Amino acid sequence: MSSTLVSESLRRQRERLGDLEVYPEPRKTDEALWEFDTQQAMERTQSMIDSLGEAQPILRTMLENAKQEIYESNIDPANPDNTYYGRRLMQRVEYNTRVTDVLITHEIMSFYGKGGIPGVTSGSCEALCAATKFDDDAKRTDRCNAFAFKRAAPFSYTDRSGWCYLLRNAGACRVEDFGVELFTRQIPSERQCDATAPGLDNPLCIGLPATRSDARVLSQVDAAAAAFEVPYDRHPAPGSRGLPLPRSIVEAMSFMAFARQQGVMSFWGRSPAVPDDKDFVVLHWPTEDGEQLKFRKNEVRCVLITSSTGPRMHMYAHLRPCESKEASGLLTVAAAAAPPPPPGDKTVHYYDPLRVSRQHV
Repeated sequence: MSSTLVSESLRRQRERLGDLEVYPEPRKTDEALWEFDTQQAMERTQSMIDSLGEAQPILRTMLENAKQEIYESNIDPANPDNTYYGRRLMQRVEYNTRVTDVLITHEIMSFYGKGGIPGVTSGSCEALCAATKFDDDAKRTDRCNAFAFKRAAPFSYTDRSGWCYLLRNAGACRVEDFGVELFTRQIPSERQCDATAPGLDNPLCIGLPATRSDARVLSQVDAAAAAFEVPYDRHPAPGSRGLPLPRSIVEAMSFMAFARQQGVMSFWGRSPAVPDDKDFVVLHWPTEDGEQLKFRKNEVRCVLITSSTGPRMHMYAHLRPCESKEASGLLTVAAAAAPPPPPGDKTVHYYDPLRVSRQHV
């Protein structure tokens, strides 16, 4: 007897008994339901991150890293089938802290709730925060202006993942308050948020995304004072305690690439010493007209390298008032070295550490 005839016979029997209602499918087992819900959560999270990457191409690579970190944090490496384990992805860890009161309402954050986005690193957390600023459909409460991060394994030297919280604001902390780290970066007790393994000193660290336009709060005097502070104050390295003054195009490009890598969109450079027999010196910093910046004798302005109107713009050198607060970060020289001049040569190059240091004393 075919299955079709059996089905038709059963249907006629149910019709005689008046039992033709539609029954729900059998309930899944707890394990099957967990795998189904987790897979749906992963697909929705990846879809949301993909939509953020479409609006911000520069952050796309970092957002892909965030997707991979979230995926790997919920995979059991000991399982050959790579099935999900535990309840880390859907787990809700409640914190009795006011930070949860200022979480953004964007779906990438509201989907995970007060427990935070699990499995990402601090850099990926910042990328997610910055990406929400470029979502054209986002409301004001959907945009992230600060982020909080807490390590999940503070005693591990390799696992730097943790929980990410995207915030509408940083509470009572102003942008200038975060600049204190420039002066305290050499103090070990003030670097718990950057420690490789903070251990019991595992704080919930709050940071600002580099794309904030109001983060430019450093004047040239502020930057020079911060650059003067070095870890080994009694025995500073040769050429340290100063702002960058490149001696080649390659060195200038390296400074700018390092700044962009660290999220610095605007920084001050060192002013050169102009020889007495010259009216100006040509620096290796590029300008918007494709030339190299000229620094003239008796110039009262300072050298600012900035990305102009936003993080997606190219960086160029400008001469700006030294007291203007236009830098968002700091680049310093850890140490400098150069080959000695030929025997008998008394030519003074504009990059002369002795002259530069005397000029800024």
